Amino acid sequence: MNIISTHANKSNEIYLIKAFSIISVVSAHSYFNPDRQGGFAWYSALFLRNIGIIGVICFLIVAGYLYHPEKYPLNELVKRKAKTIGIPWLLTGFVYHYWVEGMKITSAVKKILGIGSCLYYLVMLVFCFILFYAKAARKKSVCFVLIITTVFSTVFFYDVPFKLFLQPLGYHVSDWVGYLNPLNWVGYFAIGVAAQNELEKIKRWIYNPITLVICGFVLTACVVHQLMIGAPESYFLGGTHFLIRLSGLTTVFCMAHLIENKRHHWKFIYKILVELGKDSYSVYLLHLFVVHYFISYMNQPFVIYFVLLRPLVIIAIIVGLDILIRKVKNTEIREILCTILGIR
Repeated sequence: MNIISTHANKSNEIYLIKAFSIISVVSAHSYFNPDRQGGFAWYSALFLRNIGIIGVICFLIVAGYLYHPEKYPLNELVKRKAKTIGIPWLLTGFVYHYWVEGMKITSAVKKILGIGSCLYYLVMLVFCFILFYAKAARKKSVCFVLIITTVFSTVFFYDVPFKLFLQPLGYHVSDWVGYLNPLNWVGYFAIGVAAQNELEKIKRWIYNPITLVICGFVLTACVVHQLMIGAPESYFLGGTHFLIRLSGLTTVFCMAHLIENKRHHWKFIYKILVELGKDSYSVYLLHLFVVHYFISYMNQPFVIYFVLLRPLVIIAIIVGLDILIRKVKNTEIREILCTILGIR
């Protein structure tokens, strides 16, 4: 996924990918959906929703690329993941759904486990950690099978496993089941795992201007098509959505590589994006808090036409909070706050 020679530049390119990915994720959850169709605000919301399906798959690919379970004993690996992922996930998720949204404990727990919430990503991430802990799952041939499985699952039968097993038992299968179907996600993680040993091939195929132009054009054409027909976003079913995901993730990786190579010319943008990438997990966990408390202000008539700026405003608020927390002088308090809020 990264072909820069120095370790620092490798890390920064990963942060650039995460920065673009978190902008996509926040866009998916901060749009405004007016009652009346048409108009700039409505099309802006539709645009944000359609580009919002790119971020999660990019995060999964990066997670797969960075996953090296053989480096640590199992107990040490579990402790690390629990501290950096589990604790922030459970605490912020509970506070948001139980306290902020006022749900019952049982309903809040369901949301924390990804049932009807954007936290499904973390459930699927943990599933991938467990699955790919086995060395056999990290073989190239197995990764290839998983990638193909995810392609077919998302395009043709994203919720079939749940319908086959749950509906006969009398359970209602909602639209959200696709988000908790591992078959729809493991392939992206597998791409990252397979990329660990295929960097030169990836370099030749992805990291060139022609690929960026082609994928950028396909992404633009697909999004414009969605806007013209008024279609919302979807991770599942339909060739257009699949093309948005494929061209979108490739465009993100190409742009990250381009900015990394041009970092001396784009110092300001480069620095902002790298810092955003470092804060991407806390932005992911906290952005719904900002949306919840500021949604009434964001929907006022005098700002409703600035829908496209909404994700950037939300991100700026959270990054500003992260900066303030890092400046807390008391080391123990600072470390506790960073752990709870997912600040790394």
